Amino acid sequence: MKKILKGIVVGGMLEVVLAISVGCGTQKVLPVFRNGVYSIEIDNTVLEVDPGVGGRITALKFEGKNFLTGKDAHPDYWGSTLWPSPQKDWGGIVPAELDNQPYTGR
Repeated sequence: MKKILKGIVVGGMLEVVLAISVGCGTQKVLPVFRNGVYSIEIDNTVLEVDPGVGGRITALKFEGKNFLTGKDAHPDYWGSTLWPSPQKDWGGIVPAELDNQPYTGR
């Protein structure tokens, strides 16, 4: 059963990636900053990034459906973040600067 569910999840994400790739073409899209979150919208696909929470990807929406978990799923493990690699070098606890502290730009 786990293999079937994993296949469905992987297959579903593959569809999203393919749809985004096909939909992007060569058009130039700039991020929009509203309500503290950066959004990039291409046709019916939206990517949202919150610089106030470690630059966390808070949403990847295709036709209005978010493929990432929200804050309500778990206080620490939601959306998508960048982690250093290899994991053995940082002991499994993500540095706060990468995981949940505010990002700033220059």
